[in-house]
Amino acid sequence: MLFGKPVSDIVLLDLIYQYGNYMNAFVHYRVLKDEDGYSAVLKLRDKSEDESVRFPVTHGKEVEIEDMLNRYKAGKWNGFNRSDKYVLDGRSFSFQVKMADGSEVYAHGYAAFPRNFREVREELEKILEVDKWERQEG
Repeated sequence: MLFGKPVSDIVLLDLIYQYGNYMNAFVHYRVLKDEDGYSAVLKLRDKSEDESVRFPVTHGKEVEIEDMLNRYKAGKWNGFNRSDKYVLDGRSFSFQVKMADGSEVYAHGYAAFPRNFREVREELEKILEVDKWERQEG
């Protein structure tokens, strides 16, 4: 829920998750709505941006994503901006959702994560079939 309103009609979802400070130690999952429906761009861990994969998102998966975000109350993450000052080489994330009505959810953290972040990341990876793309790349 975003201020009492569910996440719906997503036009952009962006999730960047940084595993550390070495080269290409991050993933970037982007889901975009365009005139043809939805597409996804995946930058996989230990791969360069040039090796990103782009593919159309199967009709209905956008509803799965919205349902999952609402189930874990990701709309309440808006404004989350925390870090653990005692961690020197930790994991970090940036998360953004834009909806057709102009509302947004933006959250960022370094060694600090909002409630249910791991579940959202893992379910998004399942919905986008990230493991399939990793196997194809590997």
